Amino acid sequence: MNNTLSVDFDFAIDYIENHLDKRQVNKIQHAFPSPRYWSETSIPVHEVLADRQKLHSIGLGSPVNLYVGVPYCIQTDPGKCGYCLFPVEVFTGNTNLEIYFDFLKREAAMYKDALKGVPLGAVFFGGGTSNLYRESKYMELMDLVRDLFPDIPPYVDITLEGIPQLFNREKVKAIKDAGMNRISMGVQQINEQLNSLSGRKQKTKHVIQTLEWAREFGLAANIDLIFGWPQQTVATMVEDLETAISWGVRHYSL
Repeated sequence: MNNTLSVDFDFAIDYIENHLDKRQVNKIQHAFPSPRYWSETSIPVHEVLADRQKLHSIGLGSPVNLYVGVPYCIQTDPGKCGYCLFPVEVFTGNTNLEIYFDFLKREAAMYKDALKGVPLGAVFFGGGTSNLYRESKYMELMDLVRDLFPDIPPYVDITLEGIPQLFNREKVKAIKDAGMNRISMGVQQINEQLNSLSGRKQKTKHVIQTLEWAREFGLAANIDLIFGWPQQTVATMVEDLETAISWGVRHYSL
């Protein structure tokens, strides 16, 4: 390594070490095409919604796919599981969720008139960590959706995302009773030794048990896995996939 590369490398390592406690910049792309290709960047929301209504009135509008976020996560070491770029805060208790939900209801009410008559394509309760909510809250979450979209066709995919160790039988039943039809688990690594590098506390038994509860209550279930993990090899990735297939999982995000 020449001197220039050595200096750059040392600087990079020092910078990372000195900024571990800083919030990461959210660089997730939320729209297609990317905002950098938009011809206008300051179109008011009410104008966008009005255009959608006009298209819908002449039969050209597309269904709305609704994403409802829960921007809280259990604290880990390293922070944010070491990889996540989503804008989330550290979960400190149920009060976080109750305050946030009140604001969520107010925001949903602002969109009600604009979405009147627009068909619903899909719903995803994401995160953060949506299964931080207690059992009683899932019906209220779905009530928000039903208030915006009173006639939800039975084929609409309604998914709630969560981490394995926060599911329990009562919670999975409440998710089903509320009208959701899929759970999505952020497993990331089935290999417990590799998973521990994220600071997450889940065990393989949590994943297996949640899949069993999903089957019991007739919920579809998918799992998210990550390739490119520290100390991961192609062999450990394939082993995770083979294990998940042996559990009967048929839908993966890798």
